[in-house]
Amino acid sequence: MNELLENDVITFFAGLSRQAPGDDRLSLSIMQGLQGMRPSSRIADFGCGTGSATLLLAEHFHPLIYAIDLAELFLDVLMVSAKKKNLDGFIQPKCADMGLTDELPSALDLIWCEGSAYIIGFASALKDWHGLLNPGGILVVSECVWLNPDPPSKTRDFWQAAYPAIGSEEDARELAESLGYEVLDSRTLPESAWQSYYREVETALESPEGLKLTPDFRDGMREEAKIYHGSESSYGYLFLILRKT
Repeated sequence: MNELLENDVITFFAGLSRQAPGDDRLSLSIMQGLQGMRPSSRIADFGCGTGSATLLLAEHFHPLIYAIDLAELFLDVLMVSAKKKNLDGFIQPKCADMGLTDELPSALDLIWCEGSAYIIGFASALKDWHGLLNPGGILVVSECVWLNPDPPSKTRDFWQAAYPAIGSEEDARELAESLGYEVLDSRTLPESAWQSYYREVETALESPEGLKLTPDFRDGMREEAKIYHGSESSYGYLFLILRKT
């Protein structure tokens, strides 16, 4: 992706309420189930985007949240939202690559990563972030998995090209356990969250920012939405709640 297109894409996604499918109710439910988090806990949101989860973490736990993303514009949008909610004092934005552990905070009690671990690869994320957690620290991470072992052929072909590492829920759980985590719980993002996300995307593609994008990118986003709508709910985001062992 050339730099001009990349900037346009970042601006486009910065205008969305989320940069990937998600659901505040599910995220908050997971947060409410986490034990041992205190205002002094060290918490980071990796690949935070414009901060839908960051803001929830700040509201729920009231600690200092390290908000990590490689797109400065996303962080700028996050901090505007945080200031409006009087949460900016709880959030420390950091423009960094979540795949480079030397750039990331360590000795963390909780790492949250919603809808973005795939960027560096789910296995790489689990391996690299294990060392950033305190003993007994928690990693909440989402991964796209097959929910049906026999998806429609177009759906399978799309994902084999777009994300060959996609596996089943059991694959994800076994991988986490093999890399030094205890699986405390898992949740599946509701279908309504995907439908809401793609409705917003499809509307935004017709906006002034959307029309700046190349036809190939716009067509690619429409195809992604079409694949989901025709997938018969055969894939989705699995949230894993993991504890470092």
